[in-house]
Amino acid sequence: MLLASQNHLHLEPLNRQRTYITLLVSLQVFLIIAFGATEIILFYIIFEATLIPTLVIITRWGNQTERLNAGVYFLFYTLAGSLPLLVALLTLQKDIGTLSILIIQHAPTLSLTSSGSKI
Repeated sequence: MLLASQNHLHLEPLNRQRTYITLLVSLQVFLIIAFGATEIILFYIIFEATLIPTLVIITRWGNQTERLNAGVYFLFYTLAGSLPLLVALLTLQKDIGTLSILIIQHAPTLSLTSSGSKI
């Protein structure tokens, strides 16, 4: 990303260049931690943390005419998608007792209690 954006960044002031590089590096660190997590709740928290630098990059260095609008849509859709996931993770924690990926694979399977299983 840094190499691809060099032509665009050389016109920016030094402070904004440093901010951009810091945001990209923090985004990469968050993604490495998120996809290396063995706890599902740690994955969820760190993956949500990646949204902050992504939102700043979109709103600061996006297309000039639509960047704020894109940031609002990005924030709305990611929150709308992540809240049901949080509820599902909390329900899984309540039913199984853990959110460790290493332990969940050995846990007994949960029975479905929805009306769809009665058809």
